Order: sequence, then structure tokens, then C-alpha cells
Amino acid sequence: MYDAKTAKELIEQKLDLRMQQADRYNRTVWEAMQYSLMAGGKRIRPVLLLWTGLSLGADEQDLLPFAQ
Repeated sequence: MYDAKTAKELIEQKLDLRMQQADRYNRTVWEAMQYSLMAGGKRIRPVLLLWTGLSLGADEQDLLPFAQ
């Protein structure tokens, strides 16, 4: 089981990878998406999803797409 900081970092790594794939958008749109997505304080739901799923025996790789 992850602590909150580790879970948050894992989710942010996956989000960052997802944003790298979104470079086909207009630069202004991409920057707005990046700013909104990576702003602090938006990780409680993904962390709770990850903790709940793991505590119920789900596989991390199955949970991460829903935590993004």
C-alpha cells in the first residue's frame, strides 16, 4: 500500500505521460490543459481510488487509468 505522497507522485507521473501524448493540440489549449491538470490540490479522488482498489485486491495497472 502506498502512502499519500507516493500515490500522488505515481498518479502525477502517469498524468505527465498522458500530457506528453497530447502535444498535437494547439499550444494555447495544451498550456491551459497542463496548467489546470497539474495544479495542486486535485489528487484526493485519484489517491482514494488507488487506495480503495488496492485494499480490495485490484491490480495497480488496472486502477491507474481511472485515477488519471
